[in-house]
Amino acid sequence: MEDPQIVWEGKEQSLWDLQADADYDTYHALMNVFYETYNPRIVPIYIELVKVRNRLAQTLGYENYAQYAYEMIYDRDYTPIQGKTLAKDIRDQLLPVYDAIVQTDWYYTLNHRAADEAETYQVVQTAAEALGGAWADAFRFMDRYGLYDISQAPEKEDISYQTYLYSYEAPMLIVNSVGDSSDFTAFAHEFGHFTEAYYTYAASEDLETAETYSQATEFLALCYTTSLSDREREQMLRLKLLDALETFLSQASYARFEERVYALPENELTVDRVNEISREVNRDYGYYDPEYDNYYTLGWIEVTHFFSNPFYVISYCVSADTSLQVYQLEAAEPGAGVKAFEALLDRGYAYGVKEVMKNAGLENPFSPGRMQTLADFFRQELLR
Repeated sequence: MEDPQIVWEGKEQSLWDLQADADYDTYHALMNVFYETYNPRIVPIYIELVKVRNRLAQTLGYENYAQYAYEMIYDRDYTPIQGKTLAKDIRDQLLPVYDAIVQTDWYYTLNHRAADEAETYQVVQTAAEALGGAWADAFRFMDRYGLYDISQAPEKEDISYQTYLYSYEAPMLIVNSVGDSSDFTAFAHEFGHFTEAYYTYAASEDLETAETYSQATEFLALCYTTSLSDREREQMLRLKLLDALETFLSQASYARFEERVYALPENELTVDRVNEISREVNRDYGYYDPEYDNYYTLGWIEVTHFFSNPFYVISYCVSADTSLQVYQLEAAEPGAGVKAFEALLDRGYAYGVKEVMKNAGLENPFSPGRMQTLADFFRQELLR
């Protein structure tokens, strides 16, 4: 996967090189060849991983690998049953809203504009100063010591992240900028992680709470930056809300895919069956398009979490909910979301997303009716 080679026009060539100058139709033709070439090679590796993981869980006395992963790897304070119920509720409550949105005129016209590194920096800087408190302190510290890299460079890995330099007791962030306004929220996302690590000295927390800091900062930065016009701020917030809705559906579908695959008896774990489950799940969650069958049936091999971090993806749904709660508070009453975020930072000895959310005055993401409430919110914000 590092540098996939495919046969194109009669000779073996690098997929990445071929994609560099490809038009829309050629790009999809290239990806079809990639999926057909690499899916049969990679799925047997995945099947062996599933078998080994299931045997490991059984050997250690767990009913299934999901129970093992939730407890031993992720130390969650919610169960696989709750995760499964959440994924189902997302499909039942949020898919109808998404289906309605894709029928609107604006859905296909909303996009990002060109933006350079200086503007990206200014958008987040003005937001941090306006938010004040931990954000302002963290941004000044980051700026003073050059603890960030938001440049565009061909040699940078295609990933953005925040890390912690323990020798210096200082966080640092890296953003692989793409040169458009999506960099605003990418920088804000990693700066949310940076702020939390700066404030708590990288004290450990659960995955869901960690991602709440970053995703909530995306929303709050758009609310507070003085570098955007009101019209562009509204457009960026719509894009961010749409991104959150798509995150719910895509990650819930991934969670359902893993659940079904790991439940298969070993004699049914075949390449064809695993690919068939991918197609079925994409249909179930409203994504499938027969014109791109290879993508929805074979393309799941591009999701690295399936190989390296099984049963991780449901965390994205939980953190999307908790970060949206921060934004909902801010939208209803300016300053209320900021106050909730500050309460999250001061989590004390609370550990586990349910306890942390409760201490910050936020709703349990697994509470009955929560996805219906979110569906109503998305309708109000994106279908008005």
